Amino acid sequence: MTNSSNSSSPRTKRSYVKLWIGLFVTGLIAYQFKPNSQSIDSRISDGDRILISIKNGPARILAAKAVGDKDLSAATKQFQAIIDQDRNDPESLIYLNNLKAKQVSDSNFAIAVSVPISTNLNVAQEILRGVAQAQDELNTSGGIAGRRMLVTIADDSNSPETAAQIAQVFAQSQNILGVVGHNSSDASVAGAEVYQKKELVMVSPTSGTDKLTGFGSYIFRTIPRTQLMATPLAKYVVNTLNKKKVGICQDIKSVDNISFRDGFIGGLVEEGGQTVQLDCELSDPNFNPEAVINRAIQEQVDVILLCPHVDRIDRALLLAEKNQGRIALIGSQTLYTSQTLSGKASIKNMILPVFWHPALNPDFSKKATNYWSGPVTWRTATAYDATLVLIKAASSTTTPTRSSIQSNLRNGKFSAQGSTGEIRFMDTGDRFGKPTLMTIQESGSNYTFIPIVQSKNQ
Repeated sequence: MTNSSNSSSPRTKRSYVKLWIGLFVTGLIAYQFKPNSQSIDSRISDGDRILISIKNGPARILAAKAVGDKDLSAATKQFQAIIDQDRNDPESLIYLNNLKAKQVSDSNFAIAVSVPISTNLNVAQEILRGVAQAQDELNTSGGIAGRRMLVTIADDSNSPETAAQIAQVFAQSQNILGVVGHNSSDASVAGAEVYQKKELVMVSPTSGTDKLTGFGSYIFRTIPRTQLMATPLAKYVVNTLNKKKVGICQDIKSVDNISFRDGFIGGLVEEGGQTVQLDCELSDPNFNPEAVINRAIQEQVDVILLCPHVDRIDRALLLAEKNQGRIALIGSQTLYTSQTLSGKASIKNMILPVFWHPALNPDFSKKATNYWSGPVTWRTATAYDATLVLIKAASSTTTPTRSSIQSNLRNGKFSAQGSTGEIRFMDTGDRFGKPTLMTIQESGSNYTFIPIVQSKNQ
């Protein structure tokens, strides 16, 4: 017989060990992912905390703890194991490159990137992939005169208030020489006020608002201003689709989409079209898509323009569902996302302007797809270009500074060859370029964006 007073069996001991490990990891997760009411510092990381709670969470948190404990060797091995298992993890790849760079040299240079992790994870990761790929390519090739690039990540939630606070932290960190960000235009405008005052270069990969045009000598972007995106769509609607009566669905809280709306209306009127008031405000908590569609039918509109905030694309999809294909739909470039395609049949034939598409840039698309073991989006491409711009501006000297990066970008001769072709800036900080119109069509059992082939005189 077994004496009940004997010590626990090996199996029981293993159970206790597993229990304690589980409690430890749970505690770490609770610590890492506190609510958004945390301090601004808790939203910023260069590897000592995990900002994205996804698969491999416990392993990533343990790796971050090793960074915090300054056990760089152990942290490097842990993040490397994570990347070996899941290549499609930009946050871990950035932290891994930071660790490797620190172990090779103390003479590195740093940039930062701010994305809406807590409010729009897909968009945040799309942008981070572009930054991570540019960093990885630079650092694995030996950097700039031996200097590797470090990247700090921040979660601004697409909030103007939070973006401004994060910008203050970046500006106070003298080792940060430039910023890729922000995502939404209202966040970018709020951040730009700080960056311009503190003389820190900001390159937004996704903000199209006209409010950033000529904002200041430290403010740039790697997409064209909104008006240059909206006008070709207006011309196409009137001259090619032969539709002149357009109802507008706007989002008053999205400054880039208000810019798009205004640019579209200007182009529409110039081509002989007219707008119809539908009382369609996508930021309204009481938004009623069925009432909007009924009004549009009563007013006999030919087309409805959808201009949602990136965090309220679901409202535009609700309207498309209620529309049931009865009225043609067009949209701003904000709708160029996989979330839009989830609308399936209800968004078929929708037309929108875009700045990048895999079919238009097959070389980068193929390279990036192999890099991430899956397709990438325009945000990845323009974020890659924004990072590349900072790298190119930093490469003119062995000891780059904030002022040297700014002066290089403001040089009228500056150019870089990026994922979207040649990158050049106007005196306003805007990117030279023009859009391509896309339509949404069926592709097997799914839907996809297809370039619209236009004649040269369109």
